[in-house]
Amino acid sequence: MEKIWWEQVPNPRVFADTIFDSVSEGKNTVLISKCGLPWYDFFYAKLKDCFRQRNASKVIEELSNIGNPGEYLLNKYCKPEKRAAYRPGKSFASFFASSEDIVIHDRLFWVRLNDDSLLDTWMTFISDYVKERGKGKKQASFLIECTTNKVINSKKGITVASFDDSISEYDRFVFCMLAASSVNEKGDMKKYLSELISNVIGNNVELCEKVICDYRAFLSNPYAVVSKSIDDSVPFSKTEDEVAHDIWLSQVRIVYPVLEDFREGFVKKHRRDISRNLPISSSSGEIYSAPEDVELGTLRFLADNWKITLTAEERGALILHTQARNDLSHLKSIDISDVRKILE
Repeated sequence: MEKIWWEQVPNPRVFADTIFDSVSEGKNTVLISKCGLPWYDFFYAKLKDCFRQRNASKVIEELSNIGNPGEYLLNKYCKPEKRAAYRPGKSFASFFASSEDIVIHDRLFWVRLNDDSLLDTWMTFISDYVKERGKGKKQASFLIECTTNKVINSKKGITVASFDDSISEYDRFVFCMLAASSVNEKGDMKKYLSELISNVIGNNVELCEKVICDYRAFLSNPYAVVSKSIDDSVPFSKTEDEVAHDIWLSQVRIVYPVLEDFREGFVKKHRRDISRNLPISSSSGEIYSAPEDVELGTLRFLADNWKITLTAEERGALILHTQARNDLSHLKSIDISDVRKILE
C-alpha cells in the first residue's frame, strides 16, 4: 500500500519528489502536516536513500524536540576550544556562520518537532545562519518536521511544504481505486468500494490496507470493520452517524447515476406506453408532457395501474430502482444487497 500511495498516486508522489529534491540539493525545508505522514517509515527510508545517493560526503544528523538550536549545536558539534571561543554577545547563528573549522557545515540536520512552539525558534535560527553564512560557502542544511494545524509562513532561505495542502480528496480516491483493483468485484462495485473507503477513512489512508483485506464485511458494515481495525498508530475519530453519512454520500455519487441510466433505458424501451398516458401529474404536482421527463415514481405509478406492460423481471427492477431513488432522496442509505443488484 505504501508504494501505491507514495509512488503511484499523483500528488503524494509529486510531494515526496519535491521534498527529496529540496533536501538533496541542500535547501532548508520545513515539512508540516496535521496528523503526520502516512507510511512514514517508507517515506523516511526513501528520503535517506535519495539524499545519500546525491550527497555521499554529507552526514545526516537526526534530532528531536531541541528547544535551543544554537546552544545545542555548539555543545554537541563543536570542540571544547571552539565552545570556549563563543561569546554571548554574538548570536549562535552568526558565530557558526563566521567559523570555518566546524563540522556543522557538513551536516544535514533532520529535526523532528512534536511541539510547534519550537518551530519559530528553529526557523529564525536557520534563516539567520543562511543570511550570515552567505552564498558560495559550504553550509549546513536543515529538514524540520512538525505536526501542527497552524499556518506556517516561510522565512528567508527556508521552503515550507505542507503535506495536507498538497493532498486532495481526489488523491485519496485514486489511491483507493488502485488499492481495490485486485478485489473480486465487478467494475461498478469496485468503484463503489473505492468511493466508500475514500469517504469513510478520509485522511487515515493507512487504514485502507486493513479495510481491503476485509472488504466484503466492510461493504456490509463499514463502521464495525474500521472500529475493529484501528489502533493507536492509526487513529479513527468518526462517529457511527458520521460513517452512516459517508455511506449515503458514496451511494449518491455512485448509485444515483446508475438509477438515472436505468430510468432513461426504461423510458426508451416503453416510450409508446408512457406517451399514451401523457400529460400526467406527479405526486408533487409537476406536469410531465414528454416521456423523457417522467421520473421513476411516476413510472412506478403507471406500472402499478397497468398503464405500462411489463414482465415480472421488469416490474421488480422498476420497484427496486424507484425505492432506491426515494431512499437516497430522503437521506437514507440503501442496503448493500440492493446496491449489488443495482450495480451488478
